[in-house]
Amino acid sequence: MRLPILLALSPLLVACPNSDPETTAGTDTSSEMTTGSTTDATETGSMIQCPQSQPLTDAEFVGGLVLPAGTCWTVDEHLTLSDGIVTVEEGVEIRFASNIKVSIKTGGQLTIAGTAEAPVLLGTADPLISWHGISMDDSQGSANAWAHVIVENAGSAQWNGASDSYAALWLDGSTTLSLSAVTFQKNVGRALRVNRDVALTAADLSFIANPEAAWVSMGGAAAFGPETVLDGNDDDRVHVGFGNNETLTDAATWAALSAPYFITDRCFVEAPLTLEPGVVVQMEEGSSLTVRGDGALAAEGTADSPIVFEGASVGTRGYWQGLAFEVGGTEEPLAYGVVLDHVRIADAGASAWNGDSDTVAAVFMNTSGSALITNTEIDNSAGYGLYLGGDARIAGFAGNHLHDNNVPMRIHPDLVGDLAGTSTIENNTDDRVWVVFGNNDKVSRAATWRDLGTPYYISDRMFVEAAVEIEAGVEIEHAQDIGMRVMELGSLTASGTADDPVVFRGANANANGFWRGLYFESNTAANQLTNVEVLDAGSTPWNGDPDSVASLFVTGGGALELVDAAVGPGGGYGAWVASKSTLTCTGNTDFPGTAGTYAAANDSVILGCI
Repeated sequence: MRLPILLALSPLLVACPNSDPETTAGTDTSSEMTTGSTTDATETGSMIQCPQSQPLTDAEFVGGLVLPAGTCWTVDEHLTLSDGIVTVEEGVEIRFASNIKVSIKTGGQLTIAGTAEAPVLLGTADPLISWHGISMDDSQGSANAWAHVIVENAGSAQWNGASDSYAALWLDGSTTLSLSAVTFQKNVGRALRVNRDVALTAADLSFIANPEAAWVSMGGAAAFGPETVLDGNDDDRVHVGFGNNETLTDAATWAALSAPYFITDRCFVEAPLTLEPGVVVQMEEGSSLTVRGDGALAAEGTADSPIVFEGASVGTRGYWQGLAFEVGGTEEPLAYGVVLDHVRIADAGASAWNGDSDTVAAVFMNTSGSALITNTEIDNSAGYGLYLGGDARIAGFAGNHLHDNNVPMRIHPDLVGDLAGTSTIENNTDDRVWVVFGNNDKVSRAATWRDLGTPYYISDRMFVEAAVEIEAGVEIEHAQDIGMRVMELGSLTASGTADDPVVFRGANANANGFWRGLYFESNTAANQLTNVEVLDAGSTPWNGDPDSVASLFVTGGGALELVDAAVGPGGGYGAWVASKSTLTCTGNTDFPGTAGTYAAANDSVILGCI
């Protein structure tokens, strides 16, 4: 490694004036400038100039060299290093002419070894001009390490043809670099750009009074620790992602910063991503985050430090698309692919997730996967808060708050039993929980439907092929002409009370029948409706017989018991009982506003009904 040719002066004369060999050469000690903090020197933007600075040329730079501690240099031509190591020792000042750049390429490495007492300064002699900056492209090696460095007045020009490629430090290709106690201040462009495939480690970074702090890949965002200073920049946020296919491919943890991360476009998580308590992620208009493949998301905040996903235009409903989860096991015991606890998801629902216009949702799960969602707030979605298809699993869903969305959730009937009654649903445009995705969907697993404080809304024909229990206080609304069918392997037990009955009704009140009703073909004592109201049913016949219009239809040898139930008003009969089928009434059961009960055959059994 070469030393540059120095002027024939003693070391103290070569060093910058006012320097102390024991501390910082070439610095204005009255400013007390240190990296990672805002000091007088930060306010002034530079250290004092060195009247005896030496020129540093590209010819000296090529092949590597050492800039000795406490020396000062001026650079009037571009510097390129593609072979060897350049080492900058403590207290060095390098002043660049206008638009001058430093390029570190494959084979070259740059070591900057400042100290807290004697940082290295990279800037301009005239604070009114700016230099291009430093680029590192496919520069690899352990010598790429910077410590206690101040970078200022850089970012004057683009690094490629892209209009947004301004940066004081531009990292590209498979570059490896360690940054420690590096301050980017008063640059004229973005302070730091970390492109894909760059391996960056960092600690104690400071971004002060730049137009924009940093733009990084999803993996690059993991380099920022909670001690990072983001202060006084025009945009303090850490921008994340390049283009609409940004993908995280290696495990990463994002620390809570003093400013949000800003995801600029569609991105994908294909490796484990952990968000620490207090992380705020702002999303660009129309952007999204999808967890898929080998990806996982652990977002576990606290009551005092929640994790937040929100639109960059905070409070604008439907500003970004949302979160999609396609990971995790679906067999018991569940291996969750996503864990959300004390998370807020706001302002999503910008567009549909597929060709179906009805798939607009803040959280979208329509493929095989599982998520544990607890103590989470979902609000201000222009569509659903949650869209949960039949292949998703959400066991453990509890303590959540869904509010101010268009609709709180759309959920497959097989998942309703996973909803604990501990969540709060309020102030949505439509507060109902929409159930059913198509006219052949079914409940195939034993489930309890709990009182969520808002009605369930059955939007299409639904089949019950497992044991379903409905808690007291539950209300279930049905779309026009829609019915619920309890099939041979299923059962329906509704356990209302006098004070909290279970209510089956139409979405609109219609004494002549708005929805079809309840259909039973299983023969089991579990088919029991206690303290139940069945309202507005009997809109259309259940079979080819035009008289088979009834709120309750028992057929195929099925059995149903009514205990203190009120069936009606509604169209047609209150109950139609087909051949070899049984209806039993006990307690104060009646059929107001209907034609009562009807035995369709000689072997139809009706017991105790008025």
